Amino acid sequence: MAENRSKSDGFMLRFPDGLRDRIKEAARRHDRSMNAELIARITEHDNLHQFWMTADSEIAKLEAQASQAQELREEIEKLREKVEELRGQVAYQEGVTAAYRDSLLVFAQRMKGSKEDGETLLKEIAKEIAGRGKGEGSDE
Repeated sequence: MAENRSKSDGFMLRFPDGLRDRIKEAARRHDRSMNAELIARITEHDNLHQFWMTADSEIAKLEAQASQAQELREEIEKLREKVEELRGQVAYQEGVTAAYRDSLLVFAQRMKGSKEDGETLLKEIAKEIAGRGKGEGSDE
């Protein structure tokens, strides 16, 4: 039975001129049969092929990850720009809030000692604030 198996696993091979002699010499140097030399070379080639297939796959994964990383860097940069824009808006709103607070403080101070109604005082204060925006001074 083992004899039939070895015949079924056999493979007839024709060598190009000179290749048989090179394989025979390599087998002699490696102290093995020509069959063992051929099997060793085929196995080595197959192992290298598998290695490069795996390497190519890993390289493709790394390239995809690098692309994703670049996209994330770009997104982070956009978010940083948006944060700076929002900081500017917050600073502006803080300025507006401070102006309203100051206006209310002025209104409250004037209301304390005034016999005028609140609407008239507000109109005067609004004129005064508008004058400040135009560079005019005021007497407080």
